[in-house]
Amino acid sequence: HGMGVHAHTIGDGAVRFMMDAVAEAETAAGSFDQRNIFVHLQLVDPADIKRMGEYNVIAGTAPLWVPKIPGVSDQEAIYVGDERTELFYPVKSFIDADVVTVSHTDYPVSSAMSIPETIYLGVTRASQGDPSSIRGPQEAVTRMDVLRSLTTNVAYMWRMEDRLGSLEVGKIANATVYDKDFLNGDLEEIPQAQLVSTIVDGNVVYSKQFLQEMSN
Repeated sequence: HGMGVHAHTIGDGAVRFMMDAVAEAETAAGSFDQRNIFVHLQLVDPADIKRMGEYNVIAGTAPLWVPKIPGVSDQEAIYVGDERTELFYPVKSFIDADVVTVSHTDYPVSSAMSIPETIYLGVTRASQGDPSSIRGPQEAVTRMDVLRSLTTNVAYMWRMEDRLGSLEVGKIANATVYDKDFLNGDLEEIPQAQLVSTIVDGNVVYSKQFLQEMSN
């Protein structure tokens, strides 16, 4: 039916199980550019990261969860050990293996997605102001990598890359405008970025300036 599979793969055993299923299905029926997506992806065996790239399985990770959170990280260590908790959410390894990555939240289980905070967390892998919260710094990615995971890569996952995801002639004019430069501004200021306006189908549907003028 042309539908991709969306699987919650929490742990390397779950990822291996689903990769085996994808491989078996494509061996039997062929590849139809399914763009299946695995989400969560706390732990992934390097061999399965490679297979995800080979089978074009999209990696849905949550930068919001990457930093070590007091109490939560202690529980994680009880289950898998301190050494393995450092390997959680191997985003750079996905990108290096040519795996398309998208950023997700898990709302309402966790808080709603913050674009500025997601960029900061993807680059630093630590909570702002708390160096002790850093997890697996070797898996840090660039600002552009995170921005793609929120825009063009999501459009690709939805099979709408010809209509959405970037500002180009002929695409739907959807955009958000912030008061910080995500790619070149001071990284420590990015999480405090404020939304200035939201544009949908070329129409401004939210304007901070308009609301300020109305309140005055």
